[in-house]
Order: sequence, then C-alpha cells, then structure tokens
Amino acid sequence: MLQLVISGRIGRDVQLRRTQNNDAVLNFTVASDVGYGDKKTTVWVNCTVWGKRAEALEPYLHKGDPVTVIGEGNIRTWEKDGKSGAAMTCRVSEIALQGGKRQDDGNGSGDNAPGDTPGVDELDSEIPF
Repeated sequence: MLQLVISGRIGRDVQLRRTQNNDAVLNFTVASDVGYGDKKTTVWVNCTVWGKRAEALEPYLHKGDPVTVIGEGNIRTWEKDGKSGAAMTCRVSEIALQGGKRQDDGNGSGDNAPGDTPGVDELDSEIPF
C-alpha cells in the first residue's frame, strides 16, 4: 500500500454523488506546490472520500480551502488517441481542515475569519470522525 500525505488547497468545488448501491462518494482535487522560483510546479491529486464521512464533509470543503489529506495513493494511467497520461489519486482516510470558519458573501468566495473557528465539541457533534 502506498500511503500519501498531501497538503495544499482544494482546486475545484467538491462533488458529492451516489453510486448505484446508493453509497455516497465525495470527489475533489488538491493542488500542492513543489519547488520554488522558476522551477515551481503544481502537483494535482484527485481525492475521494466514501460513506457517511463524505456526506458530513461536503458542506465544509470549498474551492481554495487549505487541507491536509492522508490516504491510500495510486497512479492511474490511460491511453487515448495515441496519447498517454497519468493521474495521482488518493482514497482519503484522514483529512485536516486548515484555517477558520468561512464567511460566505453569497458567491462562494468567503475569507476565513480569525476567531470564528468552531469549538471541538461543535465539530465532534457534526463530523463523524
């Protein structure tokens, strides 16, 4: 098993969907910068969370939010029209939300406000992990 630890920002809004068996699955990407200066590049990782945790996390994850994810990694390769490609994937087992509570201004691009971080008891009652 390949264990990944990725710190970065969520690259697009999360997508919660249901499988044919009615299992919840949450998909999102995490962008992490590697290197510095002219050699700086961004590594994109496709992340997946399953089950009740996916449903509980969906309202808390937004594009641009900083997160750290830990999970089982894999590299998915494909070939189409004579071109090949690869994508790094992570089946998330743990996730840490970085920063404070989001202040939404109606268009989904709120800033994190210091001092607005929910208490531990509040998070324990809302997120089942």
